[in-house]
Amino acid sequence: MIDDLQALPKKIGRPILAAWNAKEDLLDLLALARTQPDRHVIADRLFRFYDRSPGRRSPMARSGSSASV
Repeated sequence: MIDDLQALPKKIGRPILAAWNAKEDLLDLLALARTQPDRHVIADRLFRFYDRSPGRRSPMARSGSSASV
């Protein structure tokens, strides 16, 4: 699928691929539910989701600190 998206014009393929990756990151985050993971694991997956979400910036990147984690 990645090869198919990369074969499309960049204006079309990149946003679709970014959305796909964000969806996969969200599924990784949601998979932690009811598994009692360490706080740093949750923070890492949440940051990865925010960081790779299309058109969004991480709340930590905006505030410039990780005090909220």
